[in-house]
Amino acid sequence: MQKHTRIRHYDAISGVMLLFMMHHHVCGLCGLEESAIHMIPYKILYFYIAYFFFKVGIFFQPHKTIKEVCINSFKRLLVPYPELGIIGYMWYGATLLGLSPQELKYLGWPVRQIFSIGRIEGNGPLWFLLSLFLTRVIFQAVHTRRWLQIALIIGCVAISIAGNYYAIRPRTISNVALGIVFYGCGYLLRDAQYTKWCGVASVCLWLISYLLMIISRWHLIDFSFNTTVSGYLLLWMFNSVIACISVNYIFRYVPIKGILSWIGENSMPFLCIHALVCEGVYTYWLSQTSLSPYSCLAIYWGMILIICSTLTYVFKNKYLYWMIGEKKPC
Repeated sequence: MQKHTRIRHYDAISGVMLLFMMHHHVCGLCGLEESAIHMIPYKILYFYIAYFFFKVGIFFQPHKTIKEVCINSFKRLLVPYPELGIIGYMWYGATLLGLSPQELKYLGWPVRQIFSIGRIEGNGPLWFLLSLFLTRVIFQAVHTRRWLQIALIIGCVAISIAGNYYAIRPRTISNVALGIVFYGCGYLLRDAQYTKWCGVASVCLWLISYLLMIISRWHLIDFSFNTTVSGYLLLWMFNSVIACISVNYIFRYVPIKGILSWIGENSMPFLCIHALVCEGVYTYWLSQTSLSPYSCLAIYWGMILIICSTLTYVFKNKYLYWMIGEKKPC
């Protein structure tokens, strides 16, 4: 792997997945979860969260010590987690203004959520940062032996199944286990995925899996909660792995650049800020109107693109870069 040069087709794929992730969240806010505008891309990109873990696993560096990984991952992932979570909590608190003293107990709900499901009210997508941090550290701890890595992945498949079936809490246990499965597969398959036999076979299996889901049932999983939307967890996991290999293989030869690569390269501001934008737009604007769901969808998207794109450049400042885990600008 190239150490200092960005691999652009990964940025392009990440841009696609990130745009859909934001679309998924916005459709939920607008009550469009079951609409075609949401379900069609959801069925195509059902592996969108799995892909991020798979991609990070590709860049796993076995020569690093557990201390180095902890320090680097802390700066990159856990620094944005509390600071942007506090802002989300402030949005949440603003919606509770005017409550009676008895109702103020709900102010403690976000804290309970962190320990129960790893999410922060007002900025839910931050669960990904905590789970990726734990995934990287745990996998690094067993990197010295290939059999330990494989055993960890198999064990995490079992934990994922148990978490899905029994709704184990905290949910972080389940989504970290899922994360380790895809992170480990990304590392173990990072070279094989670009061989012709593996790439072509995966694309064929991927297309067959779509055909089977069309004529039978779709396999869709909510990654953050490890709950089944429809279908079966194991089939979703298998389909997601071959989907990750397939998109990497295809995009390597047919790269899509431009805005998608730019969004993928600057994913942290979009990931960490878009929910705050949505909360602010709803609390101080849309909650006081009666616009149609599609009008709300357009407003949310417009504000996300304007504000997150602007903040991408703001956070490149040498005094603010650390807020989203970026490296210090040269």
